Amino acid sequence: WGDGLVALASGDAPAAVERFERAIEVDGTGVGHYELGWALAAAGDAAGALGAFEAALARGRGALAEEFGLASTVAAFQALAGDPEGAEARLAALDAERESSFALGLAHAALGRHDRAFELWLGPTEWTLLQPAHFRYGALPPGVREDPRYDRVLARIDDLWGW
Repeated sequence: WGDGLVALASGDAPAAVERFERAIEVDGTGVGHYELGWALAAAGDAAGALGAFEAALARGRGALAEEFGLASTVAAFQALAGDPEGAEARLAALDAERESSFALGLAHAALGRHDRAFELWLGPTEWTLLQPAHFRYGALPPGVREDPRYDRVLARIDDLWGW
């Protein structure tokens, strides 16, 4: 995964896709599919990203699914792939108390609700595992990086993670 993450952070989405596809061959947890989804999104393939996130959700169970916010992430990329109604239904059906605030924010931003997204990201969000890197380098919904609150979230991540 390390090589894929480096490629993704450096803006080389095709190399990241290739490396994460190889990682999937040895990954039984869904993490490889999760990272492949981010790489495909960076490559501009929203439908492919949605498929990878759906595969991660199918493989990720319990705490892993909650920590990564897999259901919310699927909802976000479902909206970005052109199915906002399906994304709304998925979002309404999940247990928001158990879902990652980072991923819930992604779903709300993908549905055009930036105020709610930034409320989640600037609130008592627990940024776990790779979420800070995806917020900084990943393919975010349109308008997120242009929002003046984006820099406030980055500053919060820097404070929390010592970046």
